[in-house]
Amino acid sequence: MSHYFLAVHSDTERPPMSAERQEQAWADTGDFNQRMREQGALVYANGIASDSRVFDARGEHVAEAAGPFADGPRRIAGFWILDAPDAETARAWAIEASAACNEPVELRAFL
Repeated sequence: MSHYFLAVHSDTERPPMSAERQEQAWADTGDFNQRMREQGALVYANGIASDSRVFDARGEHVAEAAGPFADGPRRIAGFWILDAPDAETARAWAIEASAACNEPVELRAFL
């Protein structure tokens, strides 16, 4: 089995979901997480705050700035770490994750 990272990308320039749609997305995501648990695929999942701090200690002094590090309208809003036998299975989980949370989901393999 291999581990994969699924990142939920939220677009800050898009109008927010209605409260009703957001509640449904949370419920659907909870159901999705339960299916992953039952099938032994879920290693860890969580949402993350939109505010962040960036630290750069490559030089003599530590630089600190308000994040996120990457500029642009998309922010990582949550993630899953999953265990899957192959990339095709991980791809299927990513598609299901996107449908559940109603956001684009990026799939990456761990090295």
